[in-house]
Amino acid sequence: MIEWWDNNISETANIASVIGAVFTFSNNLPQIWKTIKTKGTEDFSYSALTLRFVGTSLWLLYSIYLKNFLVLISSCISFFSAFVLFAYKIQSSLY
Repeated sequence: MIEWWDNNISETANIASVIGAVFTFSNNLPQIWKTIKTKGTEDFSYSALTLRFVGTSLWLLYSIYLKNFLVLISSCISFFSAFVLFAYKIQSSLY
């Protein structure tokens, strides 16, 4: 079962996890919004996007293994943003 609050760490560390998840979410929004709005991905390199996509995929798997909701949410947000940017990059190179 996935735990919302990690009882193995301090309350301060749990709060830091929540704040980190909020910052992760906030960090990705402007770039995703700009990419969707302009459909411009020429400034992104395939290697950087691939590394980001693989890295966030591994974090997602790790958070599932940990069964920690806060890490899982942060990992899902990062994975989704990497997926959107990567998909736009592939789409822009096809057309």
